[in-house]
Amino acid sequence: MSFMKIIKNQKGSYIAEAALTLPVFILCVTTLALIIRIIAVCENICFVTSAEARDISLAEISLCTEKNIEERVREENPRLTDFRVTNMDYLFSDGNIDDLIGINTRSIFTVENPVGIHGQIEFTQGLLLRGFTGACRREEPLSESEFTEYKKSQPVVVFPKYGIRYHVKDCRYVKQEYEGQEYRLEMELEDAKLKGYTPCLVCRGGGDE
Repeated sequence: MSFMKIIKNQKGSYIAEAALTLPVFILCVTTLALIIRIIAVCENICFVTSAEARDISLAEISLCTEKNIEERVREENPRLTDFRVTNMDYLFSDGNIDDLIGINTRSIFTVENPVGIHGQIEFTQGLLLRGFTGACRREEPLSESEFTEYKKSQPVVVFPKYGIRYHVKDCRYVKQEYEGQEYRLEMELEDAKLKGYTPCLVCRGGGDE
């Protein structure tokens, strides 16, 4: 008789433990799902804003405005209650670094989960990048003798983004696929030398040096 009571007591304790731990477990799972959804929204906001910022940095002038960024972020994130570019500085200097672009944003969105918990999240971010403006060089004009001097034309290829070497068109480095062919430039050999480019160590720039 006492043995049966022990079994019943054990069953009762298991039920009591389950009744206490199950709600906690469910709460932990729903909280984790909620955090994942919040992180996903924040990451998407960062990704879209960074993509727009990249377009701004590659433009010769500021073609993208705060309105363009706001419209695209809102389009990609329908859950957003509000999204604003709170500050945007275009091509400013900070110490010894020029052509900087700074973008600050503020987002507000709501999240829901299966247990009916609703919450409002405020997310702020700041991006700092550098505009692709190129370098400004001041060169002396050619003399009359240099204009009249005949030199055989020899085109070479340079990659300003990737180094300071010049290559012949058949060089293996020229045949490789680079990120964006707009960074590949063709110019005369003499121009490349004047701009500070040196011969490729593989193709030697078409010369013997």
